[in-house]
Amino acid sequence: MIQNKGKGDASDIELDMSKLNINQPLTVTEDPQSKNDYDSQIRAKGNAMKQIIKLPSRLSTGQGILIPLFVTYDKPNPVNKNRQWKIESKTIFLPDNIRYTEPADTARKSLTIRKMLSPVRLAEGVQGRG
Repeated sequence: MIQNKGKGDASDIELDMSKLNINQPLTVTEDPQSKNDYDSQIRAKGNAMKQIIKLPSRLSTGQGILIPLFVTYDKPNPVNKNRQWKIESKTIFLPDNIRYTEPADTARKSLTIRKMLSPVRLAEGVQGRG
C-alpha cells in the first residue's frame, strides 16, 4: 500500500522497483532474529531488473493505492516460530524507492520504501502485513 500521510497532495509519483522472474515457486523462511528477511532471500534467487512505475494520478492526503507485489501461500505451524511461506508468482516486484512532488514545494522528494512487517494474525487462517 502506498499511502499519502503528508499534509498536501503528492503528484508525479514514481516507484523504483526490482523485478525478478522465477521459474518455480520459491520458499521463504522468516526468522525474526535474523537479518535474512524475505527481501534478501528473494533477491538472492535471481537477477533483478530495475523498473520504474508511474502512478497515473495524484494522491491526496489519506488516499492510497494498493500495488500487488507477489502472491504467497502460507500454512501456519504453531510449533515452528520461523514461518515458511511459498511465493507462487512467476514475477516478483520488490519496491526500492518512491519519488514525488508536493504542490507547496517544487523540490522532488525521494524516500526508501520500508519492508513489510512480520505477519499479524487477524483471525484463524487470516493474516495481514503492514
